[in-house]
Amino acid sequence: MAINKTKNGSYCFSVQYTHPESKKKHRKYQAGFKTKKEAKDAEVLFIHSVQSIQKETMIFKTLSNDYMQHRKAYIKELSFRNNLRILNKYILPFFEKKDVEKITKLHVREWTDYLVTINKSPKYKNDIIELFKAIIKHGRLYFDVFNDPTVIIKKFPNPKKRVMEDQVWSIEEFNQFIQGFDSNDTRERVFKLFFLTLYFTGARRGEVKALQFSDINFAKGTLSITKSASNKETGKRNVINLPKTQHSVRVIPLDPILLKLMEEYMMERQKDSNFRRNDFIFIRSYDDKIPLADTTIENFKNRICKKTGVRVIRIHDIRHSHATMLVSSGVNIEVVSKRLGHANIDMTLNVYTHVMPIAEQHSINILEKLHSKINY
Repeated sequence: MAINKTKNGSYCFSVQYTHPESKKKHRKYQAGFKTKKEAKDAEVLFIHSVQSIQKETMIFKTLSNDYMQHRKAYIKELSFRNNLRILNKYILPFFEKKDVEKITKLHVREWTDYLVTINKSPKYKNDIIELFKAIIKHGRLYFDVFNDPTVIIKKFPNPKKRVMEDQVWSIEEFNQFIQGFDSNDTRERVFKLFFLTLYFTGARRGEVKALQFSDINFAKGTLSITKSASNKETGKRNVINLPKTQHSVRVIPLDPILLKLMEEYMMERQKDSNFRRNDFIFIRSYDDKIPLADTTIENFKNRICKKTGVRVIRIHDIRHSHATMLVSSGVNIEVVSKRLGHANIDMTLNVYTHVMPIAEQHSINILEKLHSKINY
Protein backbone atom coordinates (compact mmCIF):
# COMPACT_ATOMS: atom_id res chain seq x y z
CA MET A 1 0.00 0.00 0.00
CA ALA A 2 1.37 3.36 -1.00
CA ILE A 3 0.26 6.94 -1.55
CA ASN A 4 2.35 8.87 -4.11
CA LYS A 5 2.33 12.18 -5.88
CA THR A 6 2.09 12.02 -9.70
CA LYS A 7 3.95 14.18 -12.21
CA ASN A 8 0.94 16.44 -12.74
CA GLY A 9 0.71 17.19 -9.00
CA SER A 10 -2.25 14.95 -8.11
CA TYR A 11 -2.10 11.94 -5.79
CA CYS A 12 -2.55 8.24 -6.40
CA PHE A 13 -2.69 5.00 -4.45
CA SER A 14 -1.36 1.58 -5.36
CA VAL A 15 -2.31 -1.53 -3.40
CA GLN A 16 -1.71 -5.24 -3.94
CA TYR A 17 -4.47 -7.62 -2.86
CA THR A 18 -5.66 -11.21 -3.20
CA HIS A 19 -9.06 -11.63 -4.79
CA PRO A 20 -11.25 -13.58 -2.32
CA GLU A 21 -12.84 -15.76 -5.03
CA SER A 22 -10.06 -16.42 -7.56
CA LYS A 23 -7.33 -16.29 -4.90
CA LYS A 24 -5.14 -14.55 -7.48
CA LYS A 25 -2.97 -11.57 -6.63
CA HIS A 26 -3.88 -8.24 -8.20
CA ARG A 27 -2.74 -4.67 -7.98
CA LYS A 28 -5.11 -1.74 -7.89
CA TYR A 29 -3.87 1.65 -9.09
CA GLN A 30 -5.96 4.81 -9.08
CA ALA A 31 -4.90 8.43 -9.59
CA GLY A 32 -6.40 11.90 -9.92
CA PHE A 33 -6.88 12.78 -6.27
CA LYS A 34 -6.41 16.42 -5.31
CA THR A 35 -5.03 15.71 -1.85
CA LYS A 36 -3.10 12.95 -0.12
CA LYS A 37 -6.02 12.46 2.28
CA GLU A 38 -8.46 11.87 -0.58
CA ALA A 39 -6.13 9.23 -1.99
CA LYS A 40 -5.79 7.55 1.44
CA ASP A 41 -9.56 7.55 1.99
CA ALA A 42 -10.12 6.00 -1.44
CA GLU A 43 -7.50 3.33 -0.69
CA VAL A 44 -9.19 2.43 2.60
CA LEU A 45 -12.59 2.29 0.92
CA PHE A 46 -11.26 -0.01 -1.79
CA ILE A 47 -9.64 -2.38 0.74
CA HIS A 48 -12.88 -2.47 2.67
CA SER A 49 -14.85 -3.33 -0.48
CA VAL A 50 -12.49 -6.25 -1.18
CA GLN A 51 -12.66 -7.51 2.39
CA SER A 52 -16.46 -7.34 2.45
CA ILE A 53 -16.67 -9.74 -0.51
CA GLN A 54 -15.20 -12.60 1.46
CA LYS A 55 -17.15 -12.05 4.68
CA GLU A 56 -20.56 -13.49 5.39
CA THR A 57 -23.20 -10.97 6.41
CA MET A 58 -23.02 -10.38 10.16
CA ILE A 59 -26.49 -9.65 11.54
CA PHE A 60 -26.52 -7.53 14.69
CA LYS A 61 -28.60 -9.99 16.70
CA THR A 62 -26.14 -12.79 15.91
CA LEU A 63 -23.24 -10.60 16.97
CA SER A 64 -24.97 -9.49 20.17
CA ASN A 65 -25.76 -13.10 21.11
CA ASP A 66 -22.12 -14.07 20.65
CA TYR A 67 -21.00 -11.09 22.75
CA MET A 68 -23.39 -11.95 25.59
CA GLN A 69 -22.31 -15.59 25.68
CA HIS A 70 -18.67 -14.50 25.73
CA ARG A 71 -19.21 -11.99 28.55
CA LYS A 72 -21.27 -14.34 30.73
CA ALA A 73 -18.18 -15.99 32.18
CA TYR A 74 -16.60 -12.65 33.15
CA ILE A 75 -19.40 -10.76 34.90
CA LYS A 76 -21.76 -11.35 37.81
CA GLU A 77 -25.05 -13.08 37.09
CA LEU A 78 -27.02 -9.99 38.07
CA SER A 79 -24.95 -7.80 35.73
CA PHE A 80 -25.49 -10.32 32.95
CA ARG A 81 -29.25 -10.25 33.48
CA ASN A 82 -29.27 -6.44 33.57
CA ASN A 83 -27.30 -6.29 30.30
CA LEU A 84 -29.63 -8.80 28.69
CA ARG A 85 -32.64 -6.72 29.73
CA ILE A 86 -31.05 -3.54 28.33
CA LEU A 87 -30.17 -5.33 25.08
CA ASN A 88 -33.67 -6.71 24.55
CA LYS A 89 -35.51 -3.53 25.48
CA TYR A 90 -33.39 -0.67 24.17
CA ILE A 91 -30.98 -1.96 21.50
CA LEU A 92 -32.37 -4.93 19.58
CA PRO A 93 -35.64 -3.19 18.58
CA PHE A 94 -33.50 -0.78 16.52
CA PHE A 95 -30.66 -2.96 15.23
CA GLU A 96 -31.76 -6.61 15.53
CA LYS A 97 -31.96 -7.46 11.81
CA LYS A 98 -29.40 -5.01 10.48
CA ASP A 99 -26.14 -6.01 8.79
CA VAL A 100 -23.51 -4.68 11.18
CA GLU A 101 -21.44 -3.38 8.26
CA LYS A 102 -24.42 -1.31 7.09
CA ILE A 103 -25.33 0.37 10.37
CA THR A 104 -24.71 4.01 9.56
CA LYS A 105 -23.89 6.96 11.76
CA LEU A 106 -27.34 8.31 10.90
CA HIS A 107 -28.93 5.10 12.26
CA VAL A 108 -26.98 5.58 15.48
CA ARG A 109 -27.92 9.23 15.74
CA GLU A 110 -31.62 8.38 15.38
CA TRP A 111 -31.20 5.75 18.11
CA THR A 112 -29.49 8.15 20.54
CA ASP A 113 -32.23 10.70 19.80
CA TYR A 114 -34.67 8.04 21.00
CA LEU A 115 -32.63 7.47 24.18
CA VAL A 116 -33.07 11.16 25.00
CA THR A 117 -36.84 10.58 25.27
CA ILE A 118 -36.85 7.59 27.65
CA ASN A 119 -37.52 8.20 31.33
CA LYS A 120 -34.19 6.96 32.66
CA SER A 121 -31.26 8.57 34.44
CA PRO A 122 -28.23 9.79 32.46
CA LYS A 123 -26.19 6.98 34.04
CA TYR A 124 -28.67 4.34 32.87
CA LYS A 125 -28.70 5.80 29.35
CA ASN A 126 -24.90 5.73 29.32
CA ASP A 127 -25.01 2.07 30.37
CA ILE A 128 -27.17 1.39 27.30
CA ILE A 129 -24.67 3.19 25.08
CA GLU A 130 -21.70 1.36 26.60
CA LEU A 131 -23.32 -2.01 25.92
CA PHE A 132 -23.97 -1.08 22.27
CA LYS A 133 -20.39 0.12 21.83
CA ALA A 134 -19.05 -3.05 23.45
CA ILE A 135 -21.00 -5.22 20.99
CA ILE A 136 -19.66 -3.30 17.99
CA LYS A 137 -16.12 -3.53 19.39
CA HIS A 138 -16.62 -7.28 19.85
CA GLY A 139 -17.47 -7.51 16.14
CA ARG A 140 -14.32 -5.63 15.17
CA LEU A 141 -12.12 -7.84 17.39
CA TYR A 142 -13.49 -11.27 16.56
CA PHE A 143 -15.33 -11.00 13.24
CA ASP A 144 -13.25 -8.42 11.36
CA VAL A 145 -16.16 -5.99 11.20
CA PHE A 146 -14.82 -2.88 9.52
CA ASN A 147 -17.68 -0.53 10.32
CA ASP A 148 -17.69 1.50 13.55
CA PRO A 149 -20.66 3.89 13.66
CA THR A 150 -20.24 4.44 17.41
CA VAL A 151 -17.56 7.10 16.95
CA ILE A 152 -20.23 9.81 16.87
CA ILE A 153 -21.85 8.83 20.18
CA LYS A 154 -21.47 11.24 23.06
CA LYS A 155 -22.31 10.29 26.62
CA PHE A 156 -25.19 11.94 28.44
CA PRO A 157 -24.06 14.47 31.05
CA ASN A 158 -24.31 12.86 34.46
CA PRO A 159 -24.02 15.52 37.18
CA LYS A 160 -22.83 14.42 40.60
CA LYS A 161 -25.80 13.56 42.77
CA ARG A 162 -25.89 15.18 46.16
CA VAL A 163 -28.21 14.37 49.00
CA MET A 164 -30.64 17.15 49.89
CA GLU A 165 -32.12 17.76 53.33
CA ASP A 166 -35.61 16.66 52.25
CA GLN A 167 -34.27 13.25 51.19
CA VAL A 168 -33.46 12.08 54.71
CA TRP A 169 -35.31 11.19 57.90
CA SER A 170 -34.33 12.92 61.11
CA ILE A 171 -34.13 10.76 64.23
CA GLU A 172 -37.55 12.12 65.22
CA GLU A 173 -39.08 11.10 61.88
CA PHE A 174 -37.48 7.67 62.06
CA ASN A 175 -38.82 7.22 65.59
CA GLN A 176 -42.30 8.10 64.35
CA PHE A 177 -41.88 5.56 61.51
CA ILE A 178 -40.63 2.75 63.75
CA GLN A 179 -43.57 3.21 66.17
CA GLY A 180 -45.86 2.08 63.36
CA PHE A 181 -44.78 -1.56 63.67
CA ASP A 182 -46.85 -3.96 65.74
CA SER A 183 -44.46 -5.50 68.30
CA ASN A 184 -46.95 -8.32 68.94
CA ASP A 185 -46.78 -9.45 65.33
CA THR A 186 -43.83 -11.79 64.68
CA ARG A 187 -43.51 -10.77 61.03
CA GLU A 188 -43.63 -7.05 61.77
CA ARG A 189 -40.92 -7.44 64.42
CA VAL A 190 -38.60 -8.84 61.72
CA PHE A 191 -39.23 -5.87 59.46
CA LYS A 192 -38.84 -3.47 62.36
CA LEU A 193 -35.38 -4.92 63.04
CA PHE A 194 -34.58 -4.74 59.33
CA PHE A 195 -35.30 -1.00 59.18
CA LEU A 196 -33.50 -0.39 62.47
CA THR A 197 -30.44 -2.12 60.96
CA LEU A 198 -30.64 0.06 57.86
CA TYR A 199 -30.91 3.28 59.88
CA PHE A 200 -28.30 2.54 62.53
CA THR A 201 -25.63 0.92 60.32
CA GLY A 202 -25.91 2.88 57.06
CA ALA A 203 -25.53 -0.39 55.15
CA ARG A 204 -27.11 -0.74 51.73
CA ARG A 205 -30.37 -2.65 51.35
CA GLY A 206 -28.69 -5.53 49.51
CA GLU A 207 -25.98 -5.76 52.17
CA VAL A 208 -28.55 -6.02 54.97
CA LYS A 209 -30.63 -8.55 53.03
CA ALA A 210 -27.55 -10.78 52.67
CA LEU A 211 -26.64 -10.70 56.38
CA GLN A 212 -26.26 -14.02 58.17
CA PHE A 213 -26.08 -14.51 61.93
CA SER A 214 -22.47 -15.61 61.43
CA ASP A 215 -21.67 -12.06 60.24
CA ILE A 216 -22.26 -10.72 63.76
CA ASN A 217 -19.45 -10.85 66.27
CA PHE A 218 -21.35 -10.50 69.54
CA ALA A 219 -18.15 -10.45 71.61
CA LYS A 220 -16.68 -7.49 69.71
CA GLY A 221 -20.01 -5.88 68.84
CA THR A 222 -19.34 -5.73 65.10
CA LEU A 223 -21.08 -6.57 61.84
CA SER A 224 -19.13 -7.87 58.81
CA ILE A 225 -20.31 -6.73 55.38
CA THR A 226 -18.96 -9.27 52.88
CA LYS A 227 -21.78 -9.82 50.38
CA SER A 228 -24.94 -8.35 48.87
CA ALA A 229 -28.29 -9.82 47.80
CA SER A 230 -30.31 -8.50 44.90
CA ASN A 231 -33.48 -9.45 43.06
CA LYS A 232 -34.20 -6.46 40.83
CA GLU A 233 -36.39 -8.56 38.55
CA THR A 234 -39.84 -9.20 39.98
CA GLY A 235 -40.41 -12.86 40.71
CA LYS A 236 -36.72 -13.75 40.56
CA ARG A 237 -34.84 -15.17 43.53
CA ASN A 238 -32.11 -13.16 45.22
CA VAL A 239 -28.64 -13.41 43.73
CA ILE A 240 -25.83 -13.31 46.31
CA ASN A 241 -22.77 -11.42 45.11
CA LEU A 242 -19.82 -9.52 46.46
CA PRO A 243 -20.72 -6.00 47.66
CA LYS A 244 -20.84 -3.05 45.28
CA THR A 245 -17.08 -2.31 45.35
CA GLN A 246 -13.96 -3.67 47.05
CA HIS A 247 -14.22 -0.83 49.58
CA SER A 248 -17.72 -2.03 50.50
CA VAL A 249 -16.24 -5.08 52.23
CA ARG A 250 -15.96 -3.73 55.78
CA VAL A 251 -16.62 -4.26 59.47
CA ILE A 252 -19.18 -1.96 61.10
CA PRO A 253 -19.23 -1.40 64.89
CA LEU A 254 -22.78 -1.80 66.23
CA ASP A 255 -24.31 0.29 68.98
CA PRO A 256 -25.16 -1.77 72.11
CA ILE A 257 -28.94 -1.44 71.68
CA LEU A 258 -28.98 -2.75 68.09
CA LEU A 259 -26.55 -5.51 69.10
CA LYS A 260 -28.89 -6.57 71.92
CA LEU A 261 -31.90 -6.61 69.57
CA MET A 262 -29.94 -8.80 67.14
CA GLU A 263 -28.98 -11.20 69.91
CA GLU A 264 -32.57 -11.45 71.16
CA TYR A 265 -33.80 -12.17 67.64
CA MET A 266 -31.15 -14.86 67.16
CA MET A 267 -32.21 -16.51 70.43
CA GLU A 268 -35.78 -16.51 69.16
CA ARG A 269 -34.71 -18.15 65.89
CA GLN A 270 -32.61 -20.72 67.77
CA LYS A 271 -35.81 -22.25 69.13
CA ASP A 272 -36.12 -23.85 65.69
CA SER A 273 -34.17 -27.14 65.69
CA ASN A 274 -33.10 -26.47 62.09
CA PHE A 275 -31.41 -23.18 63.01
CA ARG A 276 -27.85 -22.68 61.71
CA ARG A 277 -25.47 -19.75 62.36
CA ASN A 278 -25.15 -19.22 58.62
CA ASP A 279 -28.91 -18.72 58.18
CA PHE A 280 -29.96 -15.39 56.72
CA ILE A 281 -31.15 -12.96 59.39
CA PHE A 282 -33.96 -11.37 57.39
CA ILE A 283 -35.90 -14.11 55.62
CA ARG A 284 -39.13 -14.60 53.73
CA SER A 285 -41.93 -16.01 55.82
CA TYR A 286 -42.29 -19.16 53.71
CA ASP A 287 -38.61 -20.05 53.31
CA ASP A 288 -35.82 -19.50 55.85
CA LYS A 289 -33.18 -19.93 53.14
CA ILE A 290 -34.28 -16.95 51.04
CA PRO A 291 -33.63 -13.26 51.95
CA LEU A 292 -36.43 -10.70 51.83
CA ALA A 293 -37.69 -9.53 48.44
CA ASP A 294 -37.17 -5.90 47.37
CA THR A 295 -40.86 -5.43 46.55
CA THR A 296 -41.91 -6.75 49.98
CA ILE A 297 -39.52 -4.35 51.72
CA GLU A 298 -40.77 -1.42 49.63
CA ASN A 299 -44.42 -2.27 50.26
CA PHE A 300 -43.81 -2.58 54.02
CA LYS A 301 -42.06 0.79 54.14
CA ASN A 302 -44.81 2.56 52.21
CA ARG A 303 -47.56 0.98 54.33
CA ILE A 304 -45.91 2.07 57.60
CA CYS A 305 -45.30 5.58 56.20
CA LYS A 306 -48.99 5.85 55.35
CA LYS A 307 -49.97 4.50 58.77
CA THR A 308 -47.73 6.91 60.72
CA GLY A 309 -47.92 9.93 58.44
CA VAL A 310 -44.15 9.99 57.89
CA ARG A 311 -43.16 11.32 54.46
CA VAL A 312 -42.06 8.64 52.02
CA ILE A 313 -38.38 8.43 51.11
CA ARG A 314 -36.47 5.79 49.15
CA ILE A 315 -34.95 2.79 50.91
CA HIS A 316 -31.48 4.04 49.89
CA ASP A 317 -32.25 7.37 51.54
CA ILE A 318 -32.29 5.61 54.91
CA ARG A 319 -28.55 5.07 54.33
CA HIS A 320 -28.26 8.80 53.61
CA SER A 321 -30.20 9.49 56.81
CA HIS A 322 -27.65 7.49 58.80
CA ALA A 323 -24.71 9.40 57.35
CA THR A 324 -26.43 12.76 57.78
CA MET A 325 -27.19 11.95 61.42
CA LEU A 326 -23.54 11.09 62.13
CA VAL A 327 -21.95 14.02 60.29
CA SER A 328 -24.36 16.56 61.81
CA SER A 329 -23.56 15.12 65.26
CA GLY A 330 -19.88 15.89 64.76
CA VAL A 331 -18.59 12.40 63.89
CA ASN A 332 -15.32 12.56 61.96
CA ILE A 333 -15.99 12.45 58.20
CA GLU A 334 -13.31 9.79 57.72
CA VAL A 335 -15.08 7.53 60.24
CA VAL A 336 -18.39 8.05 58.42
CA SER A 337 -16.76 7.36 55.04
CA LYS A 338 -15.26 4.09 56.26
CA ARG A 339 -18.55 3.06 57.85
CA LEU A 340 -20.39 3.62 54.56
CA GLY A 341 -17.77 1.73 52.55
CA HIS A 342 -16.80 4.71 50.38
CA ALA A 343 -13.53 4.62 48.44
CA ASN A 344 -12.38 7.93 49.97
CA ILE A 345 -13.64 10.86 52.03
CA ASP A 346 -13.98 13.06 48.91
CA MET A 347 -16.86 10.86 47.80
CA THR A 348 -18.51 11.28 51.20
CA LEU A 349 -17.98 15.05 51.20
CA ASN A 350 -19.43 15.38 47.68
CA VAL A 351 -22.57 13.48 48.60
CA TYR A 352 -23.23 15.07 51.99
CA THR A 353 -22.47 18.74 51.33
CA HIS A 354 -25.92 19.67 52.69
CA VAL A 355 -24.96 18.68 56.22
CA MET A 356 -21.51 20.28 56.40
CA PRO A 357 -22.78 23.68 57.71
CA ILE A 358 -24.48 21.79 60.58
CA ALA A 359 -21.23 19.95 61.33
CA GLU A 360 -19.32 23.24 61.25
CA GLN A 361 -21.78 24.80 63.70
CA HIS A 362 -21.37 21.76 65.93
CA SER A 363 -17.59 22.32 65.96
CA ILE A 364 -18.14 25.98 66.88
CA ASN A 365 -20.34 24.92 69.81
CA ILE A 366 -17.60 22.57 71.01
CA LEU A 367 -14.97 25.31 70.67
CA GLU A 368 -17.18 27.73 72.59
CA LYS A 369 -17.60 25.17 75.38
CA LEU A 370 -13.84 24.64 75.58
CA HIS A 371 -13.10 28.36 75.31
CA SER A 372 -15.32 29.07 78.30
CA LYS A 373 -12.81 27.19 80.47
CA ILE A 374 -10.11 29.78 79.71
CA ASN A 375 -9.55 32.41 82.41
CA TYR A 376 -8.99 35.97 81.17
